[in-house]
Amino acid sequence: MKYIYYLGGMIAFALLSSCEENNDSNSAGTIEIKFDNVVGEKQSGILSNPYNEDYPFTTAKVQDYNLTLVKYIVSEIVLEGPEGAYYADDLVIAGDDVNGYYLVDESNLSSQNVTIEGIMPGIYDQISFKIGIEEEGVDQGASIILDGMFWTWNSGYIGIKVEGQSPQSDGESFGETIEEENPRGFGYHIGGWGSPNNVRTVTIDMDEILVSPDFKPEIHLVADIAKFLDGGETFDFSVQNSVHHPQAGSVYADNIPLMFSFDHVHNNPL
Repeated sequence: MKYIYYLGGMIAFALLSSCEENNDSNSAGTIEIKFDNVVGEKQSGILSNPYNEDYPFTTAKVQDYNLTLVKYIVSEIVLEGPEGAYYADDLVIAGDDVNGYYLVDESNLSSQNVTIEGIMPGIYDQISFKIGIEEEGVDQGASIILDGMFWTWNSGYIGIKVEGQSPQSDGESFGETIEEENPRGFGYHIGGWGSPNNVRTVTIDMDEILVSPDFKPEIHLVADIAKFLDGGETFDFSVQNSVHHPQAGSVYADNIPLMFSFDHVHNNPL
């Protein structure tokens, strides 16, 4: 089936190229990106309630935990193809007109589906994006539409929030879902655009997608929170259960790209 789609895609691409030469503005396409948040093999129901003492997950340091919140900001999405196709998502913040900044929230299913329109037709096999927001977005005032993910203008945005509970935590952490009174809480907020800059770029090779007015591809990406916690710098709930400053978060920022991977695509005909 993939081979048939590929042949059909090449034919369609040739036709679309002809349309492009004639400046046919109706030839642009649409894609949908689905962010599937998981913890290892656990693919759904990964969140628990605050004060829940059931700990279904275990870190590389053999520390049990649960999750109460997973949020991250996706920005600056770029698509590239094997034959030079290129598309960069527009970054716009003007009043209520916002484009190019997306808040993915595990507790909000619809936020995990990102739709991008107006893409130049072609075949694409790589996607890249940033987790967090660079200085340009801070200057434009994106905090208006990303409530709860902003520290200050000087510190910038929180690129990712991971909160939960562990019997190895001594409590006194805090966050959106964790109170200081929670005896087992942890809260890791990684962000900041200045010095240090904790915004990280994620680049992922994927199966080919065909973008055209006749196809609406779906790209399925996986965000594995276990790989974030167990990445190059493994979190230790007993040593540091709270991160709420760019300097403290810089130690763990390189874990962010490790959590994302490609799963599959659907080249859906319209």
